[in-house]
Amino acid sequence: MSKCSKCAKMSDCYTPKMKGEGSRDSDIMLIGEAPGEFEDKKGIPFVGPAGKYLNRLLVHAGIVRSECYITNVVKCRPPNNKKPTDKEIKNCLPYLDAEIRGIQPRVLFVLGSCAFNAVVDVGTQFWKDGKVRKKRASIIQWKNNVLRSYRYNCWVIPVYHPAALMRMKSNFERNRTIEAFIAGEELSVKKIPPQLPHKEVLIREPKHAVTLFENALTKPELAMDLETRTLAWKTPTLGVSIAGSPTKGYYVDWNTIANNTKVTKVFRELIQSKSVAKIFHNVGFDLRIL
Repeated sequence: MSKCSKCAKMSDCYTPKMKGEGSRDSDIMLIGEAPGEFEDKKGIPFVGPAGKYLNRLLVHAGIVRSECYITNVVKCRPPNNKKPTDKEIKNCLPYLDAEIRGIQPRVLFVLGSCAFNAVVDVGTQFWKDGKVRKKRASIIQWKNNVLRSYRYNCWVIPVYHPAALMRMKSNFERNRTIEAFIAGEELSVKKIPPQLPHKEVLIREPKHAVTLFENALTKPELAMDLETRTLAWKTPTLGVSIAGSPTKGYYVDWNTIANNTKVTKVFRELIQSKSVAKIFHNVGFDLRIL
């Protein structure tokens, strides 16, 4: 990393290629966007106003900062403290990836949309100018949720960046962020593994789909999710995911069986059944599609 010269415009900063701070044996890792003016001058991440605000949040959550590892996606301060470009982020991703794999945290807090998109790939693909492009996900949609990272084998919790929280007049989001930090601390202390041994079954035969839906009708509750091409209301359904147990899931390829009347009939009975409690990933969106 000391020989990196991928971003020529970054060479004027005080601390090029800033390293993370904290214990490399930590179970908790925090990732921000990029160094600011104060961080650049001192060579330490999160020591400016946003860093001091972050310290207060950690204290309220019972987390000791010195026992955490803190770093940024982009390792050099962008010119004029501007938002990092996609190219600058891409140039730094190999260094961030090596940091995460070196620390091997149990819980990874990503502060803001930049860090979130760098660690979790949930952006929306869309077609424009003859090419498939990707729209970066917003932290607003995912904040304070506890996610699993199979890439890094750890829990990932997206939260607002401290600088964003400082600009908010209400304490509501501040308190929600503290709650998310507390949840992450508990996962770390209890050493709860981020993933369970699981089996995924792909279903493309109508008779197997009918059997799955009929068996689901006998269950007291059911976790399911619709897989769609985009987040638009009239987007086509690609498949239906159903959790048969904490360690077994089913994916029904809807494109191959949607025209089978028996499949659609049993599926409709399942959706309309009042005896089966249904848990959706996004109930408002899924029910609108259904």
